[in-house]
Amino acid sequence: MADLSARVRAEVRELKPYQAGKPIEDVQRELGISRVMKLASNEYLEGPFPEAIEAIERELGQLNRYPDPGSYELGHAVAEVYGITPEEVFFGNGNNEILELLIHLLAEPGQEVLYATPSFPIYGLICQTHYKVGRAVPLDANWVHDLPAMAEAVNERTRLVFICNPNNPTGTYVTGEQVASFMDRVPSDVVVVLDEPYVEFVTAEDYADWFSLRDSYPNLVSLRSFSKTYSLAGLRIGYLLGSEEIVSLPTGCGNPSTSTVWRRRRRPRPSGRANGWRRGGGRTAAGWTTCRRACRNWGWRSCPPRPTSSWRWSRRRSPISSTASCTRASSSVPCNSSGPASGASGSIPVPTRRTSSSSARWVGCCEGRTGPE
Repeated sequence: MADLSARVRAEVRELKPYQAGKPIEDVQRELGISRVMKLASNEYLEGPFPEAIEAIERELGQLNRYPDPGSYELGHAVAEVYGITPEEVFFGNGNNEILELLIHLLAEPGQEVLYATPSFPIYGLICQTHYKVGRAVPLDANWVHDLPAMAEAVNERTRLVFICNPNNPTGTYVTGEQVASFMDRVPSDVVVVLDEPYVEFVTAEDYADWFSLRDSYPNLVSLRSFSKTYSLAGLRIGYLLGSEEIVSLPTGCGNPSTSTVWRRRRRPRPSGRANGWRRGGGRTAAGWTTCRRACRNWGWRSCPPRPTSSWRWSRRRSPISSTASCTRASSSVPCNSSGPASGASGSIPVPTRRTSSSSARWVGCCEGRTGPE
């Protein structure tokens, strides 16, 4: 039989697959425990709003019908909440589909897509499969997007820029003033994406607000999600906010079969940053305080120094626990060469998108005081 792998493009053969977090059920089965704290996938601890569950249940009898590819009802609901037009909203099968559509639409072989590193790994994966168009710019010394360096990296080949804000995985953010200064240096035909799935957790007053920047910079768009504070990750509903010109680009080539039937109704609907914070931000702040206090006691430096998004990483300065206790704490993300059990510097996810009680349990596991159940 012919070696079909030889037919695969070289850049795809070189690709290292994205390593998603294990399902909780797999971890329970492998380790023989019942209680698992999953840190790998940035999932919200609580279930969906009751109204969202009711809306989903009402649609179960319509699963024989293909969904509305234009997401008419939800599109109008989102537009109403944000005070924009439905033509300025585009829905995708999670944010990943929208990211992929934008890259495929705007970048040809030999052109470039800029993003930071470390940041959301999907940027690099999609760019690698699309003729290796990606170009990564390191974060600055404070683990923040180095926007001046990114502006310097923009050239005649640049077609698209991703700014993950707050950044995944460091949790740091860029301000409105910083984004405006960056946009002033970027050509108007380069599309800049503020990738903001964690925006509802933000409390910083100087955070870059897309709505205050959109009129000055029509080439700036915002990418948001129902997966985080709205607890609907399983439905894969991401959406793009931007000018009608940019939003119309993926509209014509999006795959209608990736739409879900749940987009037909007005619920679930976004409630804006203020209501999103009232749902998740208060609990997040409490969990963040618990974990930050413990990390300081261990000699770790939290990144960032205040709760701007839904979770944090810490950079290790000294060992705090054994491999066994750390594995119990992080479950599907066992600490290995980069974790606290080793002698080399590294980082591990900290579960601050939790209640105080669950954060306290994580601290106890890391210190070896509590174990699996």
